[in-house]
Amino acid sequence: MKFSNYKVKTFLMAMTVFTTLLGAITIVSIQAQKRNLKAINNVSHGFKITTQLENENKPVQMGQPILLVLNTINDGNKSGFVIESSVARDFNLTVKNEYGKVVPLTEEGRRLTSPNRSVYRNKKVKLEPGESIQSKINLAHLYEMTAKGTYYVNASRVIKEIGGDMLKVESNTIQFVLK
Repeated sequence: MKFSNYKVKTFLMAMTVFTTLLGAITIVSIQAQKRNLKAINNVSHGFKITTQLENENKPVQMGQPILLVLNTINDGNKSGFVIESSVARDFNLTVKNEYGKVVPLTEEGRRLTSPNRSVYRNKKVKLEPGESIQSKINLAHLYEMTAKGTYYVNASRVIKEIGGDMLKVESNTIQFVLK
């Protein structure tokens, strides 16, 4: 079967238009999802995240693990879902130094938080009213905390309220001094 140049050009043009439209629809869909993600504080809708260092009464020493404990709590009257894959991907952590500059990720941190990284576990966990989930992560592995000084950390994560919205829940900000 032989195709004329006109048919080939028409087919290629139609495929280009289709691909462009598909891309535009995907972008509009992603933007709509971002608009529907409601940012809430620690007490709205009954969901909250608390953060603290595991050994908060001990001095934080350079070169030692800095274990951050993250508690996702449902204090409300509606159930919700969180997705658990790895703590580095489940939470959006922000670490800043005493000058307000964002501390960069280590090579390991970039690898663990990369959206291109394969996910081996993607577990949907239901949070009933009154329930909580605890997670831990070593900040020293993820962030370039190479200077002594004061650091500030907060976290956020997405929670799907059953019968409701996707919620971006933000934690308290903790502070520690690296010696």
